[in-house]
Amino acid sequence: MGRRLYLRLGLFVVPGSVLYALLPLLATDRLGLDSAGYGVLLAGLGVGSVAAAFLAPAVRDRIGANMTVLIASALFAVGTVVVALSSVLAVTLPVLAVVGAAWIGVVATLNGVVESFLPVWVRARGLSIYQMVLFGSLALGSAVSGGIASWLGSITTTTAAGIAVIAV
Repeated sequence: MGRRLYLRLGLFVVPGSVLYALLPLLATDRLGLDSAGYGVLLAGLGVGSVAAAFLAPAVRDRIGANMTVLIASALFAVGTVVVALSSVLAVTLPVLAVVGAAWIGVVATLNGVVESFLPVWVRARGLSIYQMVLFGSLALGSAVSGGIASWLGSITTTTAAGIAVIAV
């Protein structure tokens, strides 16, 4: 079960990290924002993330961990595509809040599942592997997306990443 959870995490985070890696380019190229505007976009992500930290346990208890991850992944994927294609801040900002909440929904739920099924004597080791997969996937996805974006552009790359999240 552990390997499947780590694989599921990696398959979500590698394409999911593209939005975070390319958001500065989308802010500049698509929305015409400066650094302050980019900060507003990050605030949108943060608001959603904080809200999800409070709401995710109740959602998980109500619909289960698997369904939480499935719905949050789908919301993240659709939100990523909308952010990539939107040129209107009033559309992008609330969608980023949903995306931030969905990210936390997936990452925190999978973390909780890993923590709950591991025996106490190996829990710290299992969680360290979880962190390694999470941050390694973030690094890999960000690096690959930068290379692909230099070839295809940030909008196409981010849109494709959203579609990839849906596929996985």
